[in-house]
Amino acid sequence: ARLIRVITLDIFKDVLSMIQGLIGGFRTLMWAMLLFFLVVYVIALLFREFFGREEVENVYEFFDSVPRAMFTTFRCSFGDCSTSTGVPIFEYVQQRYGAAYSFL
Repeated sequence: ARLIRVITLDIFKDVLSMIQGLIGGFRTLMWAMLLFFLVVYVIALLFREFFGREEVENVYEFFDSVPRAMFTTFRCSFGDCSTSTGVPIFEYVQQRYGAAYSFL
């Protein structure tokens, strides 16, 4: 009971407002994360169908299953879309499938 009385003092009004803002923003953050996950999932399914069907060196290994395609898509969304040697994956895609696929 004392703790509640202490928190309701004028000194803690700003802290309580910040905590309420964090709690209110959490719901929006969860929806944003769900939307991002769905976009990554759909794009990974497309990449799996386009690039994971036939064994192409330096391409197939990144798209051979849906979880691996999702991980690769997630990495590419943050700019780390390269092989272990540092060559961008879509350079290999462009060599094998043509320039139109490199814009995906």
